[in-house]
Amino acid sequence: PAAAEITGLPLMQLVGRPFTDLIAEDSRVRAERLLDTRQASADAPVELQLKSSNGRSRTLEVTRRRLYEQGEVAGIEAVARDVTLRKEMEERLGHSQRLEAMGQLAGGVAHDINNNLTVILGYADLLGSEPKDKELELECIDLIRHSGERSRDLTQKLLAFGRRQVLTPRVVDLADVLLGMERLWKRILPESIDVRVQAPRRHAMVLVDPGQLEQAAMNLVTNAMEAMLDGGRLDIVLGIRQLDDAAAATLGLTSGDWAVIEFRDTGPGMPPEICQRVFEPFFTTKEHQRGSGLGLASVHGIVQQTGGGVTVSSTVGVGSVFTVYLPISASDADAPGPLKMERAARGGDGQRVLLVEDDPAVRAALAAMLATGGYDVEEAATGEEAMQRLVGHDDWHGIDLLISDIRMPGMSGVELARSVRQIRHDLPIVLISGYAEEVTDLESLDSNDQKLKFLAKPFGTNELLKTIDKLGLTSRTAHR
Repeated sequence: PAAAEITGLPLMQLVGRPFTDLIAEDSRVRAERLLDTRQASADAPVELQLKSSNGRSRTLEVTRRRLYEQGEVAGIEAVARDVTLRKEMEERLGHSQRLEAMGQLAGGVAHDINNNLTVILGYADLLGSEPKDKELELECIDLIRHSGERSRDLTQKLLAFGRRQVLTPRVVDLADVLLGMERLWKRILPESIDVRVQAPRRHAMVLVDPGQLEQAAMNLVTNAMEAMLDGGRLDIVLGIRQLDDAAAATLGLTSGDWAVIEFRDTGPGMPPEICQRVFEPFFTTKEHQRGSGLGLASVHGIVQQTGGGVTVSSTVGVGSVFTVYLPISASDADAPGPLKMERAARGGDGQRVLLVEDDPAVRAALAAMLATGGYDVEEAATGEEAMQRLVGHDDWHGIDLLISDIRMPGMSGVELARSVRQIRHDLPIVLISGYAEEVTDLESLDSNDQKLKFLAKPFGTNELLKTIDKLGLTSRTAHR
């Protein structure tokens, strides 16, 4: 009768019917393993989805044990419990917690961004006032730029927390990255804190965004420093750890070898109730006005988006250990082509750039940046307009570079690049965007296209010019 009530089927249709016939397709393999007499009894219940009989999905929690007769396995006894309501309650609770976290994020972000905008607007007004003072102008420009960079850093932290920031991964030696930062840490940490990086002989090559990895490491070092105001020791220990199935499942990772970084401090430690919340956004134990509470949350986001995990263990009066797990990469062949960036800079030599950007203010700013670099700029507001200009241009082959935003109404930047490639295989293209989701759209383009680069917003003039320089444009003199 309980099975009839749960499945919505008449009892006579259930008696003698194979249990797996009632299970949804995506749970069928787990159900078959559950009833396989060769499988040992499960230590934990298994969740299965029933076939929907009335349009409503139902979840079963099944426990089982093997039955024996004269020492031989004779069959399986399973108990199935309908846990649909419990799962729905858990989902609603999770949704409520996400909404609460979003509320905390919105409040914290609004406060910090409004502070930065107040600085920017205030100094912009001063720049527009009379009389002009050259020293004051330079000071205003520096402060406006500083506030803009603070806002950029904040958005990167938020995107890291939400695992939605744009990454530019490449294979790096983990020891090289952290040993390279050791000198910096020794300069910024007070003399009362002794910091040491311990690297193994067997170095781990990992596929990460080096800048994001450095940010995560810096946040963890800063967190340790603020926990040891009276001094102490911070050991940063690199290693390779093998996770078995149980340990990997606990961390939400796969079993096998992982690169590990441990940040061990000798601070006051944290009780369990604090440890459980350290990665929450805007949660902080610091005094008011000291810290945003995003440091550890962004560490968690960066590591998760890289495909790894981070844990914390702490003992009051002894100290804390933050452990970062990163996936090991065999070679730099794993690094995606379009996202590789190198640092070099060369000014323009009158090359003609077609700039495609639907936001007029952003388009004007980019045009000014390019003009500063010595480029001749033609502008288009949409991908369709850009194609009309290219195809209808008497000397469209004289266009030396295409720069396009990815997200635009109508034709996207990726679609534009794909169309251009059909008629101009060698045209250098720079695609720009501030949306992490759109990086995946680049997968539809040729990953070996050396004339295609991606640049994440926001960026400054130097970053833009360095990216263009990497494409190696031919001078206009040679072009003619």
